[in-house]
Amino acid sequence: MDCLNPLVDISFFSESVSDSLFIRLPSGELVSGNNLSVTEPNIYIALAKSESGCIDSLVMEVIQDTLGPIAFLLTNGQINCTESTTTIIVDHQEDGLTFDWSGNSIISPLGIDSIVVDTEGAYGVVITDSANCTTTLDIDIFTFFDLPVVTSSVDTINCTQATANITLVTPENTALITWDGPIIIDQDVKEFNTEEAGSYVATVTADNNCISLHTITVVADTLYPQVDIISNGILDCDTELVTLTGSSDLEGSTYVWSDLNDNIFLDESLEVGIPGLYDLVITAPNTCLVDTFIIVEIDTLRPEITTGVDPIFNCADVEVNLSIETTTNIISYEWNGPLGFVSELIDPIAIAPGIYTVTVTNDLGCST
Repeated sequence: MDCLNPLVDISFFSESVSDSLFIRLPSGELVSGNNLSVTEPNIYIALAKSESGCIDSLVMEVIQDTLGPIAFLLTNGQINCTESTTTIIVDHQEDGLTFDWSGNSIISPLGIDSIVVDTEGAYGVVITDSANCTTTLDIDIFTFFDLPVVTSSVDTINCTQATANITLVTPENTALITWDGPIIIDQDVKEFNTEEAGSYVATVTADNNCISLHTITVVADTLYPQVDIISNGILDCDTELVTLTGSSDLEGSTYVWSDLNDNIFLDESLEVGIPGLYDLVITAPNTCLVDTFIIVEIDTLRPEITTGVDPIFNCADVEVNLSIETTTNIISYEWNGPLGFVSELIDPIAIAPGIYTVTVTNDLGCST
């Protein structure tokens, strides 16, 4: 019994045609007859019984040979930065074998006892001999890429630093460094300064031929802040202090005020009571600064009053009007006179002879 013949016939004969013939199965069961097809390798006993009751027996052994080819899988190396492929070889001694390969990336013809692969993964082969018996073998292929580990440091170009320093850190087994970027850089250079923003790509090759690409980006942050200064008013007869407020469109900006006496104030807002020029330097986080200023004005012009001829009480004029002429923008009149006289009219009627006074106030809060 083998891989091509999973079923075999067993048979026996007796010298006397009158004998009764049986076959005892491994289970002990008796099967009548001298011929039987079996699929199980084991011991079978042939029995012949004569008419006189005499019994003769014969032991028959059915053996099985389904052992597949004896073989092993070997490789001739590993996939790494130097060798891009490896060969998987079937080590065998038997002739007449066939090979059915499977795997991720086989780049050589199939059907022979070796294949070339260029990708890691699981590979297998089914080996079949002339008796149709098979052996299945599997192997895992790994890649070994010991890439150089590269790190770097880089500055930012800003309003106070026109160049950026690039420093590359590579392992000891580095064999070659080449650069690609906005400027020409000599090979094997690990540190340099540049005024050009952009991407710098270092190709680092180790002595094992493994290569790492390392990209360094130089950023040019030279954006000036958009600034403004506002005042909440002007100094006048009503307003002794005004607040100056600076602003920037870049968060994190700093503010430095200076007055006419070069006093320094560090805040977004400044409260002042003296007219004049106030300077403000606004510096963004990227060190770009804008120097601007605001002029604080003062207006304390008092209104002018002109009176006409003093009115006179007499028998004909028992009522007289108090009239004045003033400059514009008057917002209030306050009259006082004899007998407790008060009025807020521009031309009130006098109630008795005497001295009348008027205080006029303009829209700046200034009074006369």
